Amino acid sequence: MDVTIECFDAGRHDARAVARLIYQADPSLMRFVFGDEDAAVPVIAKLVGMEHNEYAGGRVMCAVDGAEVMGVIAGLTGAERREAKKDAGREWGKALGVRGMVRALKWGAKLESVATTDVGDDEYYISALTVDERYRGAGVGSKLLVEVARDHDVVVTDVNIDKADAIRFYERHGFAIEDKMTFEHEGVELGNYKIRRG
Repeated sequence: MDVTIECFDAGRHDARAVARLIYQADPSLMRFVFGDEDAAVPVIAKLVGMEHNEYAGGRVMCAVDGAEVMGVIAGLTGAERREAKKDAGREWGKALGVRGMVRALKWGAKLESVATTDVGDDEYYISALTVDERYRGAGVGSKLLVEVARDHDVVVTDVNIDKADAIRFYERHGFAIEDKMTFEHEGVELGNYKIRRG
């Protein structure tokens, strides 16, 4: 396996495969915004094809073997995140459509309560990191994370409280839990740990 890390290229990488991986980074919370995975993938693929959101293609690095996307990491600095928010609403509206926006607005406040919002200008926020299950344990996620960490002294992300394996992965890479952000839905605690390195 010859893994290389490349910036997303619509002419070379499958946007739907990238979108599926972004969804799989945290399906329990993604479901609130996008619905089930099959309904979500085309919407996220539209976001990947745009410029001003956390999943925009220019913000996605792909781990590839040949042309196959094995894993992705999406993110941006705090300064880029604030700049992107100026146009992100319009892009999300185009991608989600009216029904999708109603769904997103319904859950927006709850989901924002479990998402890190305080990211310094030079800090890097990872909005999604995941590896296709066929390639987990082969160092693909580490390669993606190292690629980002090489250029940023401080890296921040949110990890689902139920993903012990993901928490261990980040801890092995020097991250520490900084905060726990949750809400209750149908008697179940849902949410994220905010974790930071640097």
